[in-house]
Amino acid sequence: MKYLKFSLVVMISLFFLGACTPKSIISDTPATYNLSLELLEQADGQFKAKKYDQAIRSYNELIVRFPDTPEAARAMMNNGLIYKELKKFSEARPFFEGLVAKYPRSRLADDARIEILNSYLSEGNYQQTIDKASELFDKSYQGTYPMDVYLVVGDAYLESGKPEHALKLYAVALKMAPEFERNEILEKIKFGIDRIPADRLEFLLNEMDDTFAKGDIIYQLGLKQFEAGNHAGALLLFNRFLNKFPTHNEASQAKKWIDAIQKQVDEGHYAIGVLLPLSGKYQELGQKAWTGIEFAIAQFGSTFQTPSISAVIRDSGSDREQTKQATAELASGQVAAIIGPMVNAEVAAEEAQIQKVPIITLTLADKITEHGDYVFRNFLTPHMQIKSMVSFLVNSMGMKRFAVLYPKEKYGTTYMNLFRDEVVLQGGVVAGSESYDVSMTDFKDPIQKLSGLFRDISDNLLAKRLEEFVDTYEQYGATDTLINFEKPFADLGAIFIPDSPVKVGMIIPQLSYYDVSGVYVLGTNLWHSENFIHLVGDYSQKAILTDGFFAGSKNPRVRSFVDEFQATYGHEPGFIEAVAYDTAMLLMEILVQNNILYRSQLKDALTQVTDFPGITGKTSFDHTGEAQKDTYVLFIKNKRFLELKQP
Repeated sequence: MKYLKFSLVVMISLFFLGACTPKSIISDTPATYNLSLELLEQADGQFKAKKYDQAIRSYNELIVRFPDTPEAARAMMNNGLIYKELKKFSEARPFFEGLVAKYPRSRLADDARIEILNSYLSEGNYQQTIDKASELFDKSYQGTYPMDVYLVVGDAYLESGKPEHALKLYAVALKMAPEFERNEILEKIKFGIDRIPADRLEFLLNEMDDTFAKGDIIYQLGLKQFEAGNHAGALLLFNRFLNKFPTHNEASQAKKWIDAIQKQVDEGHYAIGVLLPLSGKYQELGQKAWTGIEFAIAQFGSTFQTPSISAVIRDSGSDREQTKQATAELASGQVAAIIGPMVNAEVAAEEAQIQKVPIITLTLADKITEHGDYVFRNFLTPHMQIKSMVSFLVNSMGMKRFAVLYPKEKYGTTYMNLFRDEVVLQGGVVAGSESYDVSMTDFKDPIQKLSGLFRDISDNLLAKRLEEFVDTYEQYGATDTLINFEKPFADLGAIFIPDSPVKVGMIIPQLSYYDVSGVYVLGTNLWHSENFIHLVGDYSQKAILTDGFFAGSKNPRVRSFVDEFQATYGHEPGFIEAVAYDTAMLLMEILVQNNILYRSQLKDALTQVTDFPGITGKTSFDHTGEAQKDTYVLFIKNKRFLELKQP
């Protein structure tokens, strides 16, 4: 490319020699014309073949030998385009500037002016692009500029963070554009719309004349709202578009969008999608969840005087692709929202977000709600359990001193970290933390490292203190309990053991054997089973645990739910049935509100849910879509689970 650099020097010299005397392009003799045309065709062929060195030599020869021919202006233009193609914009610019100066009346002069602007734009010199446009075109034009000027300057405004200015210029260009160029400009308009807040867009539209270009912007804004799932906003814009521009080219399409939105309202307003594993290894869980949803629909229909609400059921199985396909089918079937899935929730969440359909997952999958603002979770999470337990132990029971004995695997480590952080947050102290291998059966080493951290008190006294607390708590409530007992557990402590009943059944007896006494043992919802009581035996009287549902609760709402469920299905409901029931009830109560017509409105309404009175506790959703709720805190007496605290 050494010749390219030499060529640039030569052409700049030619530019300065001839710039002072602009030339008219004249018709030469037939012989001259044939020679210049022949040389141009040769150079163009070399350009097309990407033989840039040869092309520039030929173009330069043409310019020197036949400077006053139309072919010379074309040669100078193409020299600039070669450098543009090589992305050497500062080296391309002198050729375009030379063409404008030497051949100002050439039909290529405007193209060269636009290429000058493009060169600055390509270099990221946005303000110079804007300033140069006025300099290049104001002298030669009065009123309307070439369409490409509005596009290039619009791009410069957009890239420099001024999308409102850009949109105004794109609107002018759209009004001038031939049909085959409109789609490209509309894409620029869509991009600009995305960068302007809704209130500013409305202000901008009010400033514009009622031209078809303004109609295009309103229509594109309606499409954007529809794609974002804001069907209410889309409907308003499409109707506004038709009222203002009934003869617009897109009028018939706008009517179709309005019909599609209305159809979704008519067909999907009272339909809930249910996505559960009704086959495969998780079939039992899926069936439990469906039973809870089915019971909710039946109760809701008999209690509320509303149109019947139906369920559209799809089997997610245990396969990711099946889950994704089922989610897409439910979304396209115009259900208002989806409950589930329980497994492979990530692919369902991703698809639901794409389809803009609210989905309330029943899963423990990590960070599931981070898939988007249409994704929610209503399930018992580790953080929920730990927060409820520690808050109650510290603030209601007055307990301050804790330790953790946990398995070295994901479940144990997750709960250990959450517990430690929450204790510190609530003002307590984690006096010790020891791990053990999951294959271990003799826990002497980790237990002995925790010995001496707590007072030496008998298990019988621990149980007695707990029973006295429960009696007073039920009689007076949490605040009076602390006053009457003067924080009776402040001198005691607890060891948190986040493991299965089988493993805990080995550990708890060894605590006393290795001189770790005077402590309660704390666990998760895994302990809430008859098997745990059987495995732990008499040591169960010192156990405290959490769960998201307790069928033996004294809460009247829970008692009524459990009695009616048992009468219908012949067995007590568990947590899965209860949380699925609550999720369906919550959705249905929102749906029957008169102002909920679209999925986007339902999504927004879900984010506003505060203290929904569910069977699994009062439920709210935070800004991320995670359910926020308290849990039950349970203990064991006479080999039966009892409430320490209701949610």
